[in-house]
Amino acid sequence: MSMARTNDEIMDEVTAQLAATCDLDPTVGLLDGAGEFQDAVFEATYLIEAYQAGKDLTLAKLAYVKEDMKALPLKERVERASRAIAFADMWQRERAA
Repeated sequence: MSMARTNDEIMDEVTAQLAATCDLDPTVGLLDGAGEFQDAVFEATYLIEAYQAGKDLTLAKLAYVKEDMKALPLKERVERASRAIAFADMWQRERAA
């Protein structure tokens, strides 16, 4: 019996955490580099992009370096996170159906 989680199991967790973070008070800065929840959004963005590219999410989690995402210009962080949030929403809806 394998203890390794599948990409789908990891995505279920990632999308649920991202949805919970996005449901916070709208005054919370998620992407501006100052919000306490930005790391969760950055990691979820990275993992969702890895999933979409067909990568192994267990390895992607090990490779994630939050400073890489923080170093990106705000516009790029917002664009990438927006795409990830939209994909996560779609993912959860399809999994629920």
